[in-house]
Amino acid sequence: MNSAALRDALEGLDLRPPDAYARDRSPFSVRPALAVAARDGKEVRAVLRAAAEHDVPVTARAGGSGVAGQCLGEGAILDTSPLQGVEPDGEDVWCGVGETLDAVNRALGPSGRVVGPDVTAADMACVGGLVATNACGSRSLRYGRFADAVREVRGAWAGGDSLSLAPGEVPDRLAGALPAVRDGLGAELDAAWPSQPRAFGGYRLEAFARAGDALSLVPGSEGTLCVLTRVRLATVPSARRRSLLEVRCASLRAALDRAPACVAAGASAVEVLDHLLLDAAGLSSGRDGALLLVEFLDDDGGPTRLRAALPGDDAVLLSEPHAKRMWALRRSALALVAARGAAPVAVFEDPAVAPERAGVFAEDLLAALARRGFADVVVYGHAGAGCLHVRPLCDPFDPGAGPRLLDALPEVAELVAAHGGALTGEHGWGLARSHLAPAALGRALYHRCEQVKRAWDPRGLLNPGRIVGGRDPRGAWALTPA
Repeated sequence: MNSAALRDALEGLDLRPPDAYARDRSPFSVRPALAVAARDGKEVRAVLRAAAEHDVPVTARAGGSGVAGQCLGEGAILDTSPLQGVEPDGEDVWCGVGETLDAVNRALGPSGRVVGPDVTAADMACVGGLVATNACGSRSLRYGRFADAVREVRGAWAGGDSLSLAPGEVPDRLAGALPAVRDGLGAELDAAWPSQPRAFGGYRLEAFARAGDALSLVPGSEGTLCVLTRVRLATVPSARRRSLLEVRCASLRAALDRAPACVAAGASAVEVLDHLLLDAAGLSSGRDGALLLVEFLDDDGGPTRLRAALPGDDAVLLSEPHAKRMWALRRSALALVAARGAAPVAVFEDPAVAPERAGVFAEDLLAALARRGFADVVVYGHAGAGCLHVRPLCDPFDPGAGPRLLDALPEVAELVAAHGGALTGEHGWGLARSHLAPAALGRALYHRCEQVKRAWDPRGLLNPGRIVGGRDPRGAWALTPA
């Protein structure tokens, strides 16, 4: 890697201080050799061409809001946050990858439409990262994931050539490799792919098995296949009415066990908050209590169906101001916990199982973590989709916390597999979990992922070590998130 020569080759571009890109919202730190911000697609292509000439790996980054370390790299960081612009196109919208989701939806406001998949960090999460991780958020029951909204992409291949992908297309440079990846893939997926709403593992092999095109592999690829500059996204009509009910439960298990009935009642979102979050917010729940937030969009009959589905439970319909406060609590819950002095750490951040198994899975997981000395673990998230955010509370000044958490990660992965789930249901493999992908995916599917990576990026220059080729991340551990 000749980073000094690359820096010289990029003279005249917007070089940035590398230290500013050593952190994201994960508990890891990796200092890049250099960082450069691209002001347009031409500069993106120039950076990639120069990096290929000097054999320097490139990691694209926009908002830096990832919690798994996808946008950390030792080579060159390519900051795409200046690539902005929002252009409505009928019922779609073209977005620069540096636009935040909130900015896109504000621009769409006069049209009465929004991008369906939403995320908690919509004020800082950028379109490029949302596509790269195939993000979704609380309302995936209604709107699906970002892959469901992606209609077309523009960008660059690893060597700097222009890239343009639409549904159904297989570019000439992939025409020889992708059919081989797809051959026999369906049978392997039937045997090994998790069957639950948030199944995620490696590249989107299940979508590629159906569609057979290149575009189906881009969402969720974590910047390892290409670098995006612009994306065309589908939009949906903004909700006219929102009804939010809270369901108080005696335990986390009881709350998770009720979630499938809420989904069956037609809920657009079913979120769970455990007793640690409620206590931090001043909403006393007892030692083990939990709360479900159940939302219905444009569905006046939803609350009635929910009460019928949960006999004996107090499903309380909240006033509009109260509902806004509860959603604000959902967004700020971790900050409230952290304000008490403990760090809620994202390592096994987002395991996902079939929703009807989430309750027993959570009990098993918390018991396993307690045996390893993690008595206080925050659990919250997308109960309706079986995807739980799991954050052990750690002393940020304890040098042993990181090794203990990383030592526990393989056991967590085995437990997820035993429950038929996916180790990451939302935030991707990243630096945190890519080293576990071979075991989590199984030999056959992991080999398919390796084939995909070689087809798109033969020299392995784009975000290396993510999804395939991962290494144990403990050398990058830095507990307190930036």
